[in-house]
Amino acid sequence: MTELLRENSNLIAVLTGWIAGCFIVYRQRDVLKLRGALPCALTAALFSALSVLSAMLFAGIEGLLGGQGFSLGAVSLYGCFFICPLMLRILAKAGRRTYADVMDVYALYAVPSLFLMRCNCLISGCCSGRQIPGTLMHWPTREAEMVFYAIVFALLLKREKGRVRGTQFPYLTALYGAFRFVCEWFRVSGNGTYLHLAHGWSLIAAFTGYSLYTELNRKKKQTVQRG
Repeated sequence: MTELLRENSNLIAVLTGWIAGCFIVYRQRDVLKLRGALPCALTAALFSALSVLSAMLFAGIEGLLGGQGFSLGAVSLYGCFFICPLMLRILAKAGRRTYADVMDVYALYAVPSLFLMRCNCLISGCCSGRQIPGTLMHWPTREAEMVFYAIVFALLLKREKGRVRGTQFPYLTALYGAFRFVCEWFRVSGNGTYLHLAHGWSLIAAFTGYSLYTELNRKKKQTVQRG
């Protein structure tokens, strides 16, 4: 049973994320102008497919940059922050939906999915923390990241009503980048060094998310003052 779970952990994580996403999208159906459960389920499935594809593409890019060549066999969660928003912008325009609203909903969708992907890491034994000096234990980086996602999801829900339109995803991106930058010092890296490529992605995510978040809030404040 344990071996079966390990062999199918990726599929289980994606399907569970889609189920959770169905509830989230249905809860946000008025924001996306969706009518009925089926369009919500299909939208959640689209979010899931694009998230997985983005994570695989970004892992391939990291492979190229690391000299291992391009491969779609792995995933990198940074893809959800760097590639998926570009895909969703195209789809939002094609579907005549406001991009800011789509990304606000996707932010809520993404967090449980990211949480489940880290659960998958625990099951499959990847992405572990470095060994704590003088002990046989490892830094609980995966567990810490799961706690981080739970806290961030609660924060996103709390700021839903008073948010400036379009700021949910930049808010998530900034927090994710800052957390991962710190967390990466305690994780096992591909090249065995303490400072590695993920630190750069984390800084880019934190800076981009914070910059966009503050800019959107600044524009909203100016609009209110003029109004």
